[in-house]
Amino acid sequence: MAVENLRPTDAPAVKDLRSTIQGMDALSQEGFTHIASIASLAMLALEAEGIKTPAQEDVYQALQVISGKAQDIENCINSEAENVGCNYIDPRRRAKLLEPFVGVEHGH
Repeated sequence: MAVENLRPTDAPAVKDLRSTIQGMDALSQEGFTHIASIASLAMLALEAEGIKTPAQEDVYQALQVISGKAQDIENCINSEAENVGCNYIDPRRRAKLLEPFVGVEHGH
């Protein structure tokens, strides 16, 4: 349905938009992290064998670009989601971030 055909009653609810942004952020974090990890593993394999030819150096450089670009895009999407208060935080990461505060009493 085109945007110009939307009636006010057809507009998505804010909670639906929030959920969609968080879902997109979660997917980008997972996907781009995987891409960067695969590139990093391939770089480690090249390093272990020793980079002996210009072609191997080119492959290594390309893998660095892939890893870096994946990290940059993941960060950009996460930052945009965070700017509107809809960023996704993995439950394990959230627990790790809150660890120092567990058991701390408020007001003391």
